[in-house]
Amino acid sequence: IWDCMSSQEVVTFVRNGVFENVPLEIICERTMDHCLASDIGMSGVGCDNMTMVIVAILNGRTSDEWYEHIAKRVAERPGPADDNLRPNGDEDPEAYKEKLELEAAKLSESEKTNEVNSREINSKIEGQINETHAVNETGGRSEVKEQSKVDTDKEEVRAAVA
Repeated sequence: IWDCMSSQEVVTFVRNGVFENVPLEIICERTMDHCLASDIGMSGVGCDNMTMVIVAILNGRTSDEWYEHIAKRVAERPGPADDNLRPNGDEDPEAYKEKLELEAAKLSESEKTNEVNSREINSKIEGQINETHAVNETGGRSEVKEQSKVDTDKEEVRAAVA
């Protein structure tokens, strides 16, 4: 399923199915039918076994009451017009905006801290060595190679992973 639909697409598909009062088992069938490969020549995408379970947390409601409750929520907030703006469509837009601003402020503060820490580490390294080259190779299927170089004349630290 995840090869052909994003998490948000699955959520939107299920929400819309519940809104239309489609039984959960039929929503599962439709989702899997949507993801099945039309032929086996599609490099294997959609050719695997699929299992899908939708759990309806009733919270004391009957099944019909639950469908009505979810349908009302979907009608009030049909989902995101822009996946990047409101990931699941249920957040209050103003509260979500405040959350994004708070996260951006934390990230900005974190970047400042990382910059100071990087300068401290660079000065410690430069004090211990003049110039060094290190290569670490591990075999196997992924063949990871790491290289690090500290050049005190240019006051920079370089790292590369291939």
